Amino acid sequence: MNQRLLNRPPLPGLALLPHKGNAQSHYLLTDGALATTLDEPRRIPLGTTGETTLSNNFVESPGPLAVDVANNGSLVARVRNTTPGIVAIRLTAPYQVST
Repeated sequence: MNQRLLNRPPLPGLALLPHKGNAQSHYLLTDGALATTLDEPRRIPLGTTGETTLSNNFVESPGPLAVDVANNGSLVARVRNTTPGIVAIRLTAPYQVST
């Protein structure tokens, strides 16, 4: 690696980043059925155990998941043709779901 790059001071914006973080992996567990019984958004801290189920039976036919860090939430697409939409889930207990 170029030695000049290693000796440069950090960029101003990077100084605002926290030194410690809570790395987490978010994923959806789904049964693939329209009449949902096992659809759950879950999260697990990276490097540890202790998986958390954020909600269950929260949406029929869940689609893509996105984490909204700025608003402390998770967004899940409801992809069923008759009722498409976005479902929001808070990432702090009691993990409220809003449609």
